[in-house]
Amino acid sequence: MTFQFDRHGGGFVIEVGVCSPKGFIHSWGEKIPPNKVTAHHLNDRLRLKYSDGDWFRYDKENVTEGIYGNVVDEAMRHLYEAEEYWESFQ
Repeated sequence: MTFQFDRHGGGFVIEVGVCSPKGFIHSWGEKIPPNKVTAHHLNDRLRLKYSDGDWFRYDKENVTEGIYGNVVDEAMRHLYEAEEYWESFQ
C-alpha cells in the first residue's frame, strides 16, 4: 500500500499492489528486492477510488470543520477495495 501526496498539498491517493516474495523485476531488467517494492513499481496495481475521483482532498473550497477527520473516514471506507484486491491473488 502506497500513499502519494499531492506535491502542491491538499490531497493524496492510495494505491495497492502485490508482488512475489522474490521482489519485482522491471521490463528493462532492474530488480527491486521485496523489502523495497512499492505499488509505484508494479505494472498491475489498484488505486482506491474516492467518490469525487482518485484523490482524497482536504483542501476543497468551503472547507468544513473536521475536514481532516472526514477525509480519513472516507479513506477508511475504501479499504475494503484493497482487501478484495489482495484476496483475488490468493
